[in-house]
Amino acid sequence: MIKIILGFIAGILVVPGAGYVMMPHMMFNETVSPFGFEETIAMNDKFVTKKDEEFKWGWGLQDDRFFKKVFAHLDGKRKPGQPIFCALATISNHMNFKDVPEKLRTIYPEPKNYREHYVNSIHAADSFLKAFFDELEHREDLRNSLVLLFGDHGYPTGQHDFTSNEVSFYDENFRVPLLVVGAKVEPFTNTTIAYSQLDLAPALLEWLGLT
Repeated sequence: MIKIILGFIAGILVVPGAGYVMMPHMMFNETVSPFGFEETIAMNDKFVTKKDEEFKWGWGLQDDRFFKKVFAHLDGKRKPGQPIFCALATISNHMNFKDVPEKLRTIYPEPKNYREHYVNSIHAADSFLKAFFDELEHREDLRNSLVLLFGDHGYPTGQHDFTSNEVSFYDENFRVPLLVVGAKVEPFTNTTIAYSQLDLAPALLEWLGLT
């Protein structure tokens, strides 16, 4: 099984997949590599080229462009049908919400406050997921993948007078979404049971029949 990583902050896990984490900090490779990933890719000049300039804003590469580059990279790394574990970390919805380009401010074309900037950012990130699933669908041997989408932390947008996730301790700081997509996943909605990212590893093992 190939294991690779690309990205930053919010996560997408694909099983079968290859593990990737793309980050704007070079130290990230040194941090992740010892944890069993065969390849880590930082969001640096080797991955983000001059052709990607128009898709760079905020902290890095726009998510839909990122997804397309990741799948193109994977095509050159794996053999058809080869199992892979892939971890992607996206950046379009991560702080600096005011940096969302005007053409992507579809909910609030002229945002008036922090929350409206945030809403534009998260709506753009959600819309970019279409590119991810389109790329997945185009590869027949990956259509049976198990996909997990989740956030690493919440973000206050004015609740309790806070607009930073580093200085308060309310629900909006810690609540994150978790969406599991896969052929063998039974429909289930949870809004009351507490869980955390620590539960992802054992859940994956159970879903994959490895427990």
